Amino acid sequence: MKAFLDNFAAVIGAFTIAIFAMSWAYEYGYFWSIGRQFQTFLTTTDYLTNDALWLPIAVFTVYNNIDWWRFAPQGPPKMNWKSKGTWIWLVVGVGLFIGWLTLVTWPLPFLALITTLLWVSIIWSHMWRGYANKITAEEPFKTPFIEAMRLGPVFLIGMFLYGSVDANKDLTRIDNPYLFKFKNQDAPKLELFLRNFDKGVLIRDAVSNRIQFYRWENIDWISAVAATPTRTPWCWVTGLMCDQPKRVEP
Repeated sequence: MKAFLDNFAAVIGAFTIAIFAMSWAYEYGYFWSIGRQFQTFLTTTDYLTNDALWLPIAVFTVYNNIDWWRFAPQGPPKMNWKSKGTWIWLVVGVGLFIGWLTLVTWPLPFLALITTLLWVSIIWSHMWRGYANKITAEEPFKTPFIEAMRLGPVFLIGMFLYGSVDANKDLTRIDNPYLFKFKNQDAPKLELFLRNFDKGVLIRDAVSNRIQFYRWENIDWISAVAATPTRTPWCWVTGLMCDQPKRVEP
């Protein structure tokens, strides 16, 4: 505990850098599909605050879909090239990889994220030790640098891929529109609310399928339909006890 308190500032600094790096990777993957130039509207505050909307789920998803055992310091198990089973698995793996290359589209759907993380894990697990051996820093800095080299790149790639998955959702969904009243228009418009930034909002027109950015000073107000209670799992399965929400009379 004393060592932690003595290095508290360094820990907080490292944590902030990690959050910013993951946020940047995610946003880069997101705007790679949404539109690269839109990312230039983000400020440093956007990188550190908007991640509250996606970071917990993204970290959970990426962490649970990476084969971390491959990154053990001793390395993955050695392959016995004299074994027939090794060659069978190699042929199957090459076939799956070719199939992945021919079937996966961009931006990624969620299932493609899982298979892509598998390939990333396999490839980086055979590469990171070569880079880690070139680190010449002295302790106590050498060990953190090696750990960052071992786990950092694959995790950042996972954030990049998860950003692509969210971009795929935003480019295809047509539900939950918001009503926007713009200053230069008489009537409000229904738009799909994608993101909000310090400088403005990013929306998608479901009819023209165009992505648009509006500054806050050009928007009078934004509204959305209030959410209603959803059905319970018991109601979904059995069709029983499906109480309808009561309407409030004016």
